[in-house]
Amino acid sequence: MTTLLLQLLLQAFLILLNAIPRMIGQARVERLALRCGSNPFLRYLVLPFLSAIVLGNPMAVSMGRYLPEEYKPAFFASVSYHCHTNSGIFQHINPAELFLWLGIANGVLARGLNVFPLAFRYMCAGLLANFISGYVTELLTRKMEKKGHVHLSTHVHLPES
Repeated sequence: MTTLLLQLLLQAFLILLNAIPRMIGQARVERLALRCGSNPFLRYLVLPFLSAIVLGNPMAVSMGRYLPEEYKPAFFASVSYHCHTNSGIFQHINPAELFLWLGIANGVLARGLNVFPLAFRYMCAGLLANFISGYVTELLTRKMEKKGHVHLSTHVHLPES
């Protein structure tokens, strides 16, 4: 009975995740993504986390289109890690890695422990590591830009729809 209830809750959650962007409209989602590009914490913590949860892997990477070219390599680094480190709580993000999490969870359950604290700690550690990964990649991108005499665009160029 509990498993059935959890499956129904997960399905309702996924339906809600797909319905929210449609209810608030694509223009508002785009504005949110554009605003997230203005700040490193929003750029490498909030936007990748929301992208991974709502869009899953590999579509979460597509939110990088709302960022200037100079931030795209770092965003990719951050969001690609988010698709892995959040899979303990949000398994729908990367179903291909579910077997990994289930193997760990079975070991924890066999010891009579609750899996949620482990999943939550894994997600929190992942948030920190993913932010650091994104920010360090941004710094390295700037360094390589200067070294290679390349200039990446600082403006967002969205195609007209």
